[in-house]
Amino acid sequence: MSEEQKIPSIWEMAKEFASSVAEWAAAGAPIVSKEDYSERLSDCNNCEHLLRKSMRCGECGCKVEYKARMKTKTCPIGVWKPQILENGEIKEGDNPDTGDQV
Repeated sequence: MSEEQKIPSIWEMAKEFASSVAEWAAAGAPIVSKEDYSERLSDCNNCEHLLRKSMRCGECGCKVEYKARMKTKTCPIGVWKPQILENGEIKEGDNPDTGDQV
């Protein structure tokens, strides 16, 4: 994806960010392990949707360094592995290969 490609609008990114932070805070602000954080950043770094100049996801517009820390967030194309929250809830993304939940 090139830097010139359209990312979500500022309004859409602000709504997503506010929603993400609210969900994360409500869950007790859980963060992923250092290993999972590193793996998530590696996944993003290898992704065709990463806008390298701004380090934003071209799908959702999020700054990957922040979103990757939040245990309550998933990759918009389903690359990150599922996370188990303290309440036992599993945060999963869509499996890009099958369209099914991981």
